[in-house]
Amino acid sequence: MMRHFAWMMAVLAAGVFGTSADAQQRRGENLALVIGNFDYDTMQDVDGEQDADRMTRALRDAGFRVVKGYDLDAARQVGVARIFAERLDRADRVMVVMLGHVVSSGDDSFLLGVDTREADVLNAGRRGLSLAAVQSLIASKPGTAILMVAGNRAEPDLGRGLRDGFRPRGVQQGVTVVRGRAQELSQVLIDGLLEPGNSLRQALPNRAGLSVSGFVSDRVSFMGAGRGDEVDPDLGQLAYWNATRDIGTKEAYEAYLKRFPNGIFAGEAREALDEIREAPIREARAAEEALNLSREDRRAVQSVLTDLGFNTRGIDGVFGRGTRAAIRAWQESRGLVATGFLTDTQYRGLRREYDERRAAAEAAAEREAERQAERDRQAWIAARDAGSRGALRAYIRDFPNGRFVEQARARLAEIRRQEQDSDQGAAGGGSSDPDQGEFNNRRLLAEERIFAPNQVIRLAVERQLARNGFNPGPIDGNITTRTRRAIVRFQRSRGLPETGYLNAATISLLAL
Repeated sequence: MMRHFAWMMAVLAAGVFGTSADAQQRRGENLALVIGNFDYDTMQDVDGEQDADRMTRALRDAGFRVVKGYDLDAARQVGVARIFAERLDRADRVMVVMLGHVVSSGDDSFLLGVDTREADVLNAGRRGLSLAAVQSLIASKPGTAILMVAGNRAEPDLGRGLRDGFRPRGVQQGVTVVRGRAQELSQVLIDGLLEPGNSLRQALPNRAGLSVSGFVSDRVSFMGAGRGDEVDPDLGQLAYWNATRDIGTKEAYEAYLKRFPNGIFAGEAREALDEIREAPIREARAAEEALNLSREDRRAVQSVLTDLGFNTRGIDGVFGRGTRAAIRAWQESRGLVATGFLTDTQYRGLRREYDERRAAAEAAAEREAERQAERDRQAWIAARDAGSRGALRAYIRDFPNGRFVEQARARLAEIRRQEQDSDQGAAGGGSSDPDQGEFNNRRLLAEERIFAPNQVIRLAVERQLARNGFNPGPIDGNITTRTRRAIVRFQRSRGLPETGYLNAATISLLAL
């Protein structure tokens, strides 16, 4: 492709910058189109016919073949424009002059035919000649194509969606657009543009009532240097650019910039290159948007990229700069086009890897839970078989949420009951419960009588137990087995020996 392009450019350069005699032989005609609509059937007439005549004569004197039509309806305007278009390929320079009622919609402007009665945005294309279409025609001659449109002196009565005047949404590449009154356009054409050697900038001065847009150069002259045996170098560059644009490849634009790094169209060439380079990015972005990824889908992508060593700077379901950089790095590592956007295949691959990793992690967690359960079981068997207070407490400490914690606590309580039973005697002044059962310790009972000698204090003890959430049963001043179990729970909560009897420390913490 590059070799073919280089050959084409070499041939083109030889043609453009060859001998002046060869250039003279290959030179085509200069072509102009002049349409002037002045005498409208129902709309107000438009001035400027004499100016149109002067421009026509000046163009013919300058060697232009002029295709002209005055006071045309819509169909005849199109017919005259077709005659002009048929000769366009053979033209070196083209000039188009439009005079009459010109109106604009949002996307186009139209020269209305003289038979127009009513015009709105829906029928303007059938009532007039599209100036956007005219621009597209002459854009094939970049740098040597001028469109002149005369402003209206009398505003027509327009329908919905139309505005008066020529308001192009955009100017075609390489086309020069000049707007103004017919008299001003005539003067600019005759005294400026048709003078050999005048650059476009010189020929189109900045003056009130004149609007110039599109291609305007300080170096390119519309009529050239004015000597028949010479080809203007800038016109040669225009031809080179025209071929570059027709080929439209990355290599073509790079070749133009290499030959003309500061050329007339250098900026446009760089923009075209950026467009070509960014095209894959735009396509990749559109492809990813079509996947319609949810926030959870995006988190899954970020998670697996992070696990693979590509830092997304967070797993939040938002594809910011960090995630885009991580995707590009991952794509490069896999030999893929590094756009920073995921294709359907890439997303599915990452999602599949994420699901596999999550399944593996869940399986590992399940195996670990099984191992932990087995360690719990073995530790309980060892503590149970040992049967000692220390072994049971060690199990509870090491497995606070173990399966056998309640059994271990029950064993400890049993050990305490057995220790209490080893003390002889039981009695119970101050208790109306005939069967104290597990609480039958004469020594502790004797100590309790010192700190709770009467029913009033015992009544206060029961109230405090109830207030602290340890239900002692009926609050009546009688210490029963239920009361003692409440005392045990209170002592346990405060880190006291769990006796079930009142003593100095218990009374103090109950805040009596």
